[in-house]
Amino acid sequence: MLIPTWCGLPTYGWMHDNVMASALPWSYVVGEWQELLAEVRALNLRGVREEWSDVTCCVGLFLHARRLLPAWVPVLPGLGLYAAQKFTARRSTWEKIFRHHGVPFSRRYLTGGGNFAKMRKVKAALGLADFTGPIDAEWLREEGIVTEE
Repeated sequence: MLIPTWCGLPTYGWMHDNVMASALPWSYVVGEWQELLAEVRALNLRGVREEWSDVTCCVGLFLHARRLLPAWVPVLPGLGLYAAQKFTARRSTWEKIFRHHGVPFSRRYLTGGGNFAKMRKVKAALGLADFTGPIDAEWLREEGIVTEE
């Protein structure tokens, strides 16, 4: 996927237009904040790093969608870049999931969240695509895509 960048970094505008399913609601940002607080309380430094990135990236995306942050602003290291790269990398796996189930992929189907490791999110995304067949849960687990119910 070609990523227009600013000094080699993805911008919030590009992320919004090419990766995210829709504008993030404030409740999603609050959920990410709660996940960060849980990692801080657990003193899990690796988890804190990941959740900090998720929170800062999601806040930037939230602000951009409401025209409070210009599209050209880059997602910076330490302020969401790790999350932006993670969110972008998930797209190829989603395309693989949809291809395996014979359904055309669109990012708009990911309004329930982009974490394909959770079976409920895979079911929700395929459901939004009007997929009516059985979900190949065995294949999803064998491929290491779904790791949580």
